[in-house]
Amino acid sequence: MHIMEIAFYVLIGVFGLASFIHLIFCLLEKEAWRKATKPLTTLLLTGAILILTLTYPEMPFPKYAIWLAGIMCVFGDLFALRIKSRPLFITGSIFYTVGHMLNAYVMVSMLSYTMPWWIYVAIAGASLAFSGALYPLSRLLFGKIAYIINLYLSLHLINIALAILLLVDGKPIIATMILVGYALYFLSDFLLVYSAYGKDMRRRDFYIMLLFFASQLLIMLGLANTLLIISQ
Repeated sequence: MHIMEIAFYVLIGVFGLASFIHLIFCLLEKEAWRKATKPLTTLLLTGAILILTLTYPEMPFPKYAIWLAGIMCVFGDLFALRIKSRPLFITGSIFYTVGHMLNAYVMVSMLSYTMPWWIYVAIAGASLAFSGALYPLSRLLFGKIAYIINLYLSLHLINIALAILLLVDGKPIIATMILVGYALYFLSDFLLVYSAYGKDMRRRDFYIMLLFFASQLLIMLGLANTLLIISQ
């Protein structure tokens, strides 16, 4: 086995261990340790994906976008640690949004065909319309920033739709991992914004992070085409 592959598996293992420890801190509501370990987990996973993309230069998809999306998530983690601080939370959400857009770019690159430009315009328009239609209801939960939250959550739905396109396009393993990953991510972020600007709940971080870690692992490994590459 190549030394870089060994490093990849080691980092994935350390990511799993760090995630488990972080979840324990979340369950026990140890805030200081929870905040200290949160960015480390995403950084470990991003490092593993970076090693994988460097090990397999023949990977057909835009490698830089895959691990750059992970870096955006790390910065998002750092700024969103205090979910009750609106400026920090919004700044973290901006980094997360860039990461999701990079993930969408990778999925579009995976398709065996090129979508016409008007499709992207239609998707953007649908996202704006969806966010506006839900605003009266979501404002009851999230207050004045409900429209921004709707836009952010609609980006998850766009990535879920792209994963479905990959599934139809004949990439079942990759598409299923990303599809399930983004469904879990949507639930995680919904709980996050609901607890931040709606109604708080006990041990919220445990439930949020359990969904988050599962989603990150599925999305990042799915985008990196890991299962198909390692099985060759």
